[in-house]
Amino acid sequence: MAEKGLRYSFIGAGFLLIAIIMLFAAPAPASWQLGFAMLCAAFPLLGSGVAKMLYVRRYEQRLAPGSVETPKLAGQSVTQLPPRNTSEIAQPASITEATTKALKVPADDEN
Repeated sequence: MAEKGLRYSFIGAGFLLIAIIMLFAAPAPASWQLGFAMLCAAFPLLGSGVAKMLYVRRYEQRLAPGSVETPKLAGQSVTQLPPRNTSEIAQPASITEATTKALKVPADDEN
């Protein structure tokens, strides 16, 4: 993510440099239009690049060794647990069985 932030910052700086060159080197009627267009591309790229780099820096500081303590597991370790009995796995109920039971009409005893 830091590489993406650095890439966006360099692209934005390139657009900013081109905008400044265009303001001084381009012909008069088009210089302000092209310069403004380049500035509109430069500032969002510069801003997002700097924001991504700051985000990565804060994220790395938060994950620095010693700053986060892992909780200790209480109780038995995995090797001390008894083995599971997987030979008797219950079969799930059928979808149609539950529907049939719900829709079954009771028989009339009056004949």
